[in-house]
Amino acid sequence: MPSSLVKKLIVVGCVLLGAVGATVFLCLHMQPPIIARNNPEPNTSFAVLSTTIKIPILTFASVENSLTTVSSTVSLYHIFTNDVIAAKQANSSTISLQFFGDMMLDRNVAKSMGSRGLDYIFAKVNCHPEPGMTRCDNRMFGAADILIANLEGPFAPTRVFTTKSIAFRFDPKWAKQLKHYGFTAFTLANNHTMDMGAANSNFTRKVLAENGINYFGQEYKESPSLTWYATSTPPHLPFVRGGQLSPPYEGGDQGVVSSSVALPATIAFIGIETVDHPINKAQVLAALNEAKQKTRYIIVNVHGGVEYKRISTKAQRTLYHWLIDNGATAVIGHHPHVVEEMEMYKGAPIFYSLGNFIFDQYFSKDTQEGLSVGLTLQDGGVKSVYLFPFFGVKSQVQLMTGERRDGFLKWMEDNSRLDGHTITNGKVQL
Repeated sequence: MPSSLVKKLIVVGCVLLGAVGATVFLCLHMQPPIIARNNPEPNTSFAVLSTTIKIPILTFASVENSLTTVSSTVSLYHIFTNDVIAAKQANSSTISLQFFGDMMLDRNVAKSMGSRGLDYIFAKVNCHPEPGMTRCDNRMFGAADILIANLEGPFAPTRVFTTKSIAFRFDPKWAKQLKHYGFTAFTLANNHTMDMGAANSNFTRKVLAENGINYFGQEYKESPSLTWYATSTPPHLPFVRGGQLSPPYEGGDQGVVSSSVALPATIAFIGIETVDHPINKAQVLAALNEAKQKTRYIIVNVHGGVEYKRISTKAQRTLYHWLIDNGATAVIGHHPHVVEEMEMYKGAPIFYSLGNFIFDQYFSKDTQEGLSVGLTLQDGGVKSVYLFPFFGVKSQVQLMTGERRDGFLKWMEDNSRLDGHTITNGKVQL
């Protein structure tokens, strides 16, 4: 057992037995008792001045968890949910957003989903509270007004011939489930949107629109016409709406909570893809300038960077800084398939890569870990930033807890450029 933990145990013993004078002697002079991990019944008595005192002792696991990982037992998404509710009650102009990285629904992901689809993918992060229950510690989405991810491929009725070595095709039937799980919109600005050809790229937009899901961006093209302007929440937000808790989706149409609710302000979403073509910066600038005329909030999703590289490239940093300099409120990156560092640049958050959200790259730990990000917006800027690290097992998403989560967040803090800010319980202290 770590010596620091043993010392904490002794302190606890001193407090519990403070009324016994002999305890002072014990705490000051006795060697710490040994609790073996493999001993199911550790010795719970010892002699003090020829008098045997018995005190209850916790098992190793419960003692270690309660003393050393108190913060690790707190649900980071529960903190976000509570903060969103409080912020909306205090300031009605508050808007909450949440982002995920790459979502791929083909190959081994499709095999794992089987007939269950996303019910399999989200089985461990979509708890169903009883009536009156206000807490879901394993829940990973539902508290934000807008939920965004990168749809890493097209919907298509059937697979079509292509010379592309890696080409994805998603079954259109899963679009309805995406809506039921609360996804508001997807960025289509990535290097797989055209995998099944231009016709199925258009078909993807049609399927999303038919299911009430918005989209923005496009592969190979930048234009102000590809911006999505969000003006309202989706018609069935599964957990929090207007600062109030609502029943989560449990399948079928009973998940519908209410009609769409107007946002306090319009938000512009711009998607650009830098992987397989040089972007037209004049068109990106035109999109930014148009958005600035319509709203104070502009979110840019960028698909770019180097695959499997944990730290962003100079080219990424130069471009993402340029986006902030020209009006972006925040920049959300994806494509490297691993999580990269973040940065606070001129008061605006930049996430260089959120890593994989749903994928089948089972060959490394890094490619099976991802990051979801929560933002609250107020007064024309980002008010707060939240991090929700997770991992996948056969593409089934699960929230990180304990030492794994603490280690992940420490890596983020150590490798990010936070401009003097720190990360506490998954929240960037702005």
